Amino acid sequence: MKYTLSFLFAVFIVLAAAFLPRRQPNSTKPPARGHSRLYFGALLLAFAAGAAVRLFRFGALPGGIFIDEAVIGYDAYALLHYGIDHNGFSYPVHLASFGSGQHALYAYLSMPFIAVLGLNAVSVRLVNLVFGLLSLGVFYLLVLRTDGRKTALAALFLLAVNPWHIMISRWGLECNLFPAVFLLATWLLVRALQGERGGWAAMLLYGLSLYAYGTAYFVVPVFLLMLAGCLGLHRRLKVRAVLGGGAILLAAGLPVGLYVMVNALGWNTLQIGGITIPRLPAAARFTQVFSPFSGAGLSASLAGNAAALARLLAFQTDGDLWNAIPGFGSLYLFGLPLAAGGLWACLQEMRTGRAFRVRSVFLLWLAAGILLALAMPVNINRANILFLPLIYLAARGLIFVWDRSKLLAGGLVLLCLVWFGLFVNAYFTVYPQQIGAAFNESLGEAIREASDHTDGTVYITKEVHLPYAYVLFYEQPPPYEFLNTVTYVDAEAEFRDAASFGRYRFAAAVDMPRGAGAYVIGKREAVQFDLAGGRVISTRLFNVLIPGAE
Repeated sequence: MKYTLSFLFAVFIVLAAAFLPRRQPNSTKPPARGHSRLYFGALLLAFAAGAAVRLFRFGALPGGIFIDEAVIGYDAYALLHYGIDHNGFSYPVHLASFGSGQHALYAYLSMPFIAVLGLNAVSVRLVNLVFGLLSLGVFYLLVLRTDGRKTALAALFLLAVNPWHIMISRWGLECNLFPAVFLLATWLLVRALQGERGGWAAMLLYGLSLYAYGTAYFVVPVFLLMLAGCLGLHRRLKVRAVLGGGAILLAAGLPVGLYVMVNALGWNTLQIGGITIPRLPAAARFTQVFSPFSGAGLSASLAGNAAALARLLAFQTDGDLWNAIPGFGSLYLFGLPLAAGGLWACLQEMRTGRAFRVRSVFLLWLAAGILLALAMPVNINRANILFLPLIYLAARGLIFVWDRSKLLAGGLVLLCLVWFGLFVNAYFTVYPQQIGAAFNESLGEAIREASDHTDGTVYITKEVHLPYAYVLFYEQPPPYEFLNTVTYVDAEAEFRDAASFGRYRFAAAVDMPRGAGAYVIGKREAVQFDLAGGRVISTRLFNVLIPGAE
């Protein structure tokens, strides 16, 4: 009921504001010193609150490690110390990972943190934390340039308390780096459009974003082509800038282009000096982008993808607990009416003048994201490029209300603060118990106990998805040892699993032969073993069995 009431409250306020006249400013003078102090105080408070909720218990929550973090973390560690990943590729432009690939930018950016802190939950998550905190400042600076002080403050506030952005800043899923890199590039691009330096650096960052997530292969060129079209219509497109920027973008993206060709056309792995352009063991994930051209037919695919996008925006969840906490969504459930109000304000503004406005980059950004969602079935990860422009539109909606009634706008701010408080409480109290299983909390402790208590064979449960990756992450053997001893269940599977490597074996508890040196099993699997005459070490979600030990 509280979710519905909050949604209806936001709808009522936005609609009520639409029927109120816009308040006219009393003076053209600069803000009084007291107003400036209040503004900067609110700015500092918003950033401090956003930083605090991203930093508190960082590394410990979510507890454990997600499978994507384990694989990319170990590959970054292996590249740092040995020059190859666990598939044997030297400095690949795209990680082969568990077969169908992972994007390499996150791994390379993680290497300095791993070099200083070692490989652990903190070091493998610091990239997203750093870029999450950086995004708070860059988002403010971008909106400050496009819309001015009021909207910039509203944008910072809404991003600081946003559930989606808080959650992605606290763990190391590599695809969530893409929105931050795209944001930084767009800020530099807007600076260039306003006559300052930054255009070529923006193109370089757009090129680097291609290494952050496969959806960038679609979003970056579509966004830049739409922007070029708008600039051309307004006679603001400079040939020298287009040629120079395009050359930088093509140069930065050339290795990605070769990677796509190698895997789309079935070429062999390319080696250019120490850099590898790998042929993946399984079908590359970027092929999923082109679902409209699948056997289902163009119209059916577009309709299905549009319906999936509509559900995602309406309910703000994809069923994955690591992407959204039930009841809060990615924007809070009342965020969509605010964004709709902001979109309406933007469209009304476009009707009043024909001059190009740099704030149009947000609408083009949103349009590129929507076109992406029509081209492929989306979840929150795949649609992550949509959320920053939606937060911008929500900020525009908040200022739309503010310009007509400070009282109504205050009600919206209070609503945001209440839900932010509810989210923080849920995230730090209830959520840790809910998310632990998905991140295999305490598995690292169990693996270390089993490894330390025997020099013999260690069996690890396949109740865990791809358990070999967790052994690599927590035990950190040289990649050569892994490559020389690994046996895969299916070497060409999309998520290929190891049957064994070194002294480690992976099986369901019921299939584990007795008499090994140690066993790591799930709590529910303990009934498969006779625990008499051995030692049992219990962790939160797993048991370690040491036969014959007392």
